[in-house]
Amino acid sequence: MTVTLICAGTPRTVLSQSKFGCQEIAERYYFCNALGLKIYLITINELPIEPMYYSLLLFASSKRKSREIIEEIVKSGQVEYIPYAYRIHPKLTQ
Repeated sequence: MTVTLICAGTPRTVLSQSKFGCQEIAERYYFCNALGLKIYLITINELPIEPMYYSLLLFASSKRKSREIIEEIVKSGQVEYIPYAYRIHPKLTQ
């Protein structure tokens, strides 16, 4: 079984104190093998602002990054993300 966890920021404490040997497998992606589960960890704040990540980037933890993402979404014309951005960040999208 494979589990994918998505976090806003890097859970440094979990990664450094884990008994399961978490390791970075690629930039922004981590892997742990715990109790027979393959666990992948993706950190939103470390993702580049690219169209393939827009749906995840809407959940960035900082207002500055959220504003950058929303501006990029508007510039790129991918309006299908605007209703989601409004629900998550109503003050930033008004």
